[in-house]
Amino acid sequence: MFIEPLVSIIPGSTAVITQINAMGPASVAWYAVPSLLLLAGHRRQKAAVTALLDAALLNVRVTMYNGTAL
Repeated sequence: MFIEPLVSIIPGSTAVITQINAMGPASVAWYAVPSLLLLAGHRRQKAAVTALLDAALLNVRVTMYNGTAL
C-alpha cells in the first residue's frame, strides 16, 4: 500500500502496516476515516472543489479495493 521501509521506522507501526496490507475491513477503516475527515475539513470550500475531492477519493477507493474479498 505504501513504502513500508519509510513507515516501519515509526515505533508501533507494525500492527497498522499489517492491518492495511491485509486489505480487509480494518484497511477500509484506515482509508475511510481520514478520507471523511479530509472531506469534513473542506466543507467550507466551493461545492465544485468538494465534489472533485470526493470523486478523487472515491476513485482511489474503488481501484484500491477492486477484486478483493470485501
